[in-house]
Amino acid sequence: MNLQELSAAINMLGAFCGPRGKNFLAHVEIPAEVQAAFAQLQTVYGTDARAANPAYAAK
Repeated sequence: MNLQELSAAINMLGAFCGPRGKNFLAHVEIPAEVQAAFAQLQTVYGTDARAANPAYAAK
């Protein structure tokens, strides 16, 4: 998966995640290709990614 495909996948996911707690995805399995792409981006950008908000953690 290249960065364009990753971007398209993220945009597609946005179509399923609604505001105000409706139509959201509680859990998503992250494919190995996406994890590898993220690791590659971290070599360039370091740890500038924001931390997950614990208020939205699955309960």
